[in-house]
Amino acid sequence: MNKLTRPQVKFPPPVFYLVMILLGYGVNFLFPLQWQAGFLSYWVGIAMVGFGLMLVAWSAIEFRRHKTTIMPHKASSRIIQAGPFKFSRNPIYTAFTIIQLGVGIALGNIWILLLAIPAVLIMTKYVIEREEAFLKQEFGEEYLAYLQSVRRWI
Repeated sequence: MNKLTRPQVKFPPPVFYLVMILLGYGVNFLFPLQWQAGFLSYWVGIAMVGFGLMLVAWSAIEFRRHKTTIMPHKASSRIIQAGPFKFSRNPIYTAFTIIQLGVGIALGNIWILLLAIPAVLIMTKYVIEREEAFLKQEFGEEYLAYLQSVRRWI
C-alpha cells in the first residue's frame, strides 16, 4: 500500500452540502414534494441551522487552538479530542447535515430532507473513510484508540 501524504478528499464538503440543498430546492420545482411550513417548523428549522453553524464555529476554534488544518484535503498535524470532538469524530460534517435538515424543515421541502441520506452516505464513503485512512496511517495507535472511544457521527 502506498503511503498517503494527505487525505484523498476530492471535493469541498461545504460546497457539496450546498449543492445538495440547492438540488433539493430545484427538484421541488419539477416534482413538488413539500408541506406548508408553519411557524413552529420554520423556527425549528432555523434553530437547527443556527445550532449547526455554532457547531461549525466551535469545531473551527478547536482546529485553530490545536494549530492544525481544518481543510479536509490537507494533512492534519494532530488528532483533536477536545470540544465537539469528544462527542463526534466529524462534528463539522454532522453540523452540515443538521444545517441541511434545518433548511429542509424551515422550507417544508421534503426533497432537501431526503437528500440528506445520500449526502451522509457520500460523505462517509468519499470523505470520512479517506480521512480515516490517512489518520490511521499518520497517527497509528493514538487514532485507533480515538476510533474506539468516539463515534463517527453522533
